[in-house]
Amino acid sequence: MRKSFRLICLMVLFGTVLYGDEPFTIPLPFTIPLPDGTSLMVSVSPIRTFEEYNHKSVWRITYNMWRFGKISDLANPLDLKLQFDIGCLCARKPDQWSPVSESSHVTDSQKHVEFDLAESVGCTIEVVKVRLISAANREGIYPHDDLPPVDLADQLKKIQARRDADGARRKRLAAEQDARYATAKAEGEAKAAAEKSKVRAACTAIYKSTSDKRVGDLLVKEEQQVRACQALGLYPPR
Repeated sequence: MRKSFRLICLMVLFGTVLYGDEPFTIPLPFTIPLPDGTSLMVSVSPIRTFEEYNHKSVWRITYNMWRFGKISDLANPLDLKLQFDIGCLCARKPDQWSPVSESSHVTDSQKHVEFDLAESVGCTIEVVKVRLISAANREGIYPHDDLPPVDLADQLKKIQARRDADGARRKRLAAEQDARYATAKAEGEAKAAAEKSKVRAACTAIYKSTSDKRVGDLLVKEEQQVRACQALGLYPPR
């Protein structure tokens, strides 16, 4: 597991670009009960960004928090410590981080926080979980037991297996489509060749039956057939 990460808590949203090798499904907001009777809603978005000062690409975890409950309880700000269990696939192999982020004076207003993980090269984030470690206010600290990292290996392996199966299915469907196209093309070319051979044979027969006649002696039908073959460049046949 990767243990190296750089924790940055910022109150200003930086300009970042969302991109990745595979689309990440942003989870629904997490709702976490707090020990003072209020609750915390956390909305998480992983973003891959490029750090110009050290010239490397990193995963940035941005999250917004809303605290809700009784107005009297919300008037007492909380300092919160959250643990993020983040599962990723690096070169198709499971990996994960479990960084801790701290936020101070959390009330009922929205609070934006972000922190950076290790380099993102070759890694895609697949799973994000949020858990409360501790909460504190003027009345004291509400400690929680230390939280061991959630083992996400099995879940990540299933995601990769499903992705491999989907990729194999897409390749199979593409191959089947290519085969159908090749068959249809071959059948079309064979049909066109047969029609062309049939027309050539008809024009050859018309030429044999009309080449020795004067134009004035041609029947109307014969004259029409001669003109049609001339338009096709098959009178005389080649």
